[in-house]
Amino acid sequence: MPPSKPHLRQSRPDSSAAWGVLALVAITLLVFARSWSNPLIYDDLLKIVENQDIRRLDLLSTTLIYPYDALASTWRNDPSRPLTYLIYALCYHWAASSPWLYHLVNSLLHAGCGVLIFRLGGKLLRPLWPQHATSASWCGALLFVLAPIHAGTVLYAYGLSDILAAVFVLAALNVLLGPEPWKGWRLLLGSVFFVFALAAKQSAVVLPLLYILLLGWQTGGGMNALQRYGGRYGPLLAIAAAYLFARWSYFGQMGDLEAFDQAFPRGAYASVQGVVLGRYLLFNLLPMGLSIDHYVRPEDYSILARVAAWGGWTVAVGASLWVWARRGVGAWSFIAASILVFVVVLAPTSTVFPTVDCLVERRVYLANVGWYLLLGAGLASWLTRLKQRQPMANLTPVAVTGCIASLLLAGTLQRQRVYQSPVSVWQEALSAYPENIRARINLATALLDDHRCDEAAALLLSFLAQHPEHAPAHVKLAMAYQDKACPHPDQALAYGEYQKAIALAPRDVVAVFNAAVLMTEQERWAEAEVLYEQALRLQPKLLYAYQGLGEIALRQQQWLKAQEAFRAALRIDPSFQPALVQLESVQKAASLRPLP
Repeated sequence: MPPSKPHLRQSRPDSSAAWGVLALVAITLLVFARSWSNPLIYDDLLKIVENQDIRRLDLLSTTLIYPYDALASTWRNDPSRPLTYLIYALCYHWAASSPWLYHLVNSLLHAGCGVLIFRLGGKLLRPLWPQHATSASWCGALLFVLAPIHAGTVLYAYGLSDILAAVFVLAALNVLLGPEPWKGWRLLLGSVFFVFALAAKQSAVVLPLLYILLLGWQTGGGMNALQRYGGRYGPLLAIAAAYLFARWSYFGQMGDLEAFDQAFPRGAYASVQGVVLGRYLLFNLLPMGLSIDHYVRPEDYSILARVAAWGGWTVAVGASLWVWARRGVGAWSFIAASILVFVVVLAPTSTVFPTVDCLVERRVYLANVGWYLLLGAGLASWLTRLKQRQPMANLTPVAVTGCIASLLLAGTLQRQRVYQSPVSVWQEALSAYPENIRARINLATALLDDHRCDEAAALLLSFLAQHPEHAPAHVKLAMAYQDKACPHPDQALAYGEYQKAIALAPRDVVAVFNAAVLMTEQERWAEAEVLYEQALRLQPKLLYAYQGLGEIALRQQQWLKAQEAFRAALRIDPSFQPALVQLESVQKAASLRPLP
């Protein structure tokens, strides 16, 4: 027998909703359109530009999901996010490494998140503020799409997984929390969206908890929902449990696959997350100090600060749970549910699943839905009270919302200017955190890409004077010496730096491969061949290593050996143009009949 109907008010269709959807999409695309020509940066280069797995659509069945190998997966698809890399592959098929399509997809999905927040907010706010639910939820969604802390995720092509997971989580919640939520088709469609969200990013695993929280508020209290609708959570919880079990069984771990061996110790990582949650909140209230790379370490904060932060969050979460469980549909219970949404979304990466970074702006993208729904609720309450007193006073909250939106827009446009150049991205990160080693190395890389070699070398030499054991810095310095476009190339100094890097980090494939290229340029064939083969042992799909072996054999007129190397590259990527050209040269030079 179906349960009795929950406390939900049915309302007539709002004709303004369609216009609200169109306006949100138009504003979002207009704001972010100027960023579509921004270059691909940082992980975009590894996961898109240099990723061989996305170049062949016919091989996606074997490259989207595969047993994880930490050594080989840096330049490959992340096998735990197949839907994300399917979209990358489709984008690469249409636009190759041109950045515009990747940025356009992120912008469209960001607009989709705004629309879904608008629709979800309308459903949740209507029981309390029926007259203003639509307008208030629209304003909350507008502030979400304009928030500078979200701009970094949208502007970063690698942020696709966070936006895509948020789209499907919000789509699922919109379906599950619609009128007559006990209908079976809602649970079925919501479960399908949940699977898609998990295929985009593992952080979507919190969806069942979000559903419990929001349905609990919507139906008149958390305990009431648990008693009345407990059976409805079962399928979603079963999907989450099956996903976690499969992830553990197939990949061998639960956390960040690609940074697992670099992650902080669990205790130290978890201890600082109370402070990090507070900083996420501060970034929403005062979006200053934003960066692509936050250099936050547990030891940066005293034990007292970490304990106090977790104590504050424990009190806030405990009080919110009590209000959510005991109070009916009301303003206080909505505030409690919003706080719990924020904490629940961040819980996996802020507690037991440490990663290489303690603070990452992209993680807060979905978590912030709670705060922006709360902003909408506050606006709806304000409008209702004002209308009861002074009907014409409705312009005041509209003006305030406009001022806030203008400030957020200014911040987002400033983020877009930063992302116009890799140099400015890493200059900002280094300015915010002068001790950030990764930002310093990446700034040197960006300067090298701009052929500002003397600036890059000076930056690296000053760093190596204090950190001589840092292998990547030696690699970058070698590249500065090796680049013939730079004012003062020096191959001897370059090779010396590569040797230092390989001695410090024998498994650094970049150092090994670049040293092989340098030996090839100096016609030291035997040494180059050894280094190329070493690079292939480290990265079996490194096309340019096969290309290098083929060129060495070609220079020495070893036709069959050259042909074998070029064909090995083409077996990985049949469209790899350098190998195609060289293979044709080999066949002509050796007067060989073209092989099938």
